Order: sequence, then C-alpha cells, then structure tokens
Amino acid sequence: MPDNGEYYAITSDSGGYAIPVTTGTYKLLFSGNDLADMSFFVTVKDKSILLDYKVDNIGVIRDINNNSKIELADLIMGLRIISGNTPVSGVNLDADVDGDSRIGMEEILYLLKIIGL
Repeated sequence: MPDNGEYYAITSDSGGYAIPVTTGTYKLLFSGNDLADMSFFVTVKDKSILLDYKVDNIGVIRDINNNSKIELADLIMGLRIISGNTPVSGVNLDADVDGDSRIGMEEILYLLKIIGL
C-alpha cells in the first residue's frame, strides 16, 4: 500500500489489476513499452473505484509517420528525414527518443531495435 511514495502494479495479460489503497487522492500513471505516458488523479472515498482506460486513447510513441503503429514505414520516413529528404507533412515530432526535439540517428537506431532489423 502506498505511503506518500510510489506503488507499482503490473497488469495481467488481460490488462486488469487492483491496487489496495486507503482513502485519499492518488495520481495514477499509465505507461508501458511504446505507449505514451498518461496520468489521472483519482479520489478514493469509502467505496471501490473502477477506472477503465483504453490504450488506444493515448497513441503510440516513436511512431514517426503517426499512423498508430511502429513499422518499417516509420524507419523509412526517419531515414528520409536524416538524409535531408524531409516529408512535407505527417511527421510526428513526439517520436523523439533522446529529447533533442528532432528526428535523428537515435530514433533510427531505436526503430531498428524495435522492428527487429
């Protein structure tokens, strides 16, 4: 049970989990692999709270072409960008891996690892 600190609950394959807590307000952070982090504040009173959260609402991070998938097309678009052949539209700058606010070699290496090439 959390006591002014962090508490981790790992989901089952079905995605469900329960966190036993006392009354109070808690910040819940959802994160995992290639999903963007999302957080909510939840106030627990004297009853159980059910919080349903759909993963598809948060999008996929590292998705350069912004089509909600990590695939070869992202790698190709990333290579076009670092070679100076930048697409006019459709680039997801939130796909940045190393925090330098641009698509570069770090993102290409990350995609190679994820895609398995």
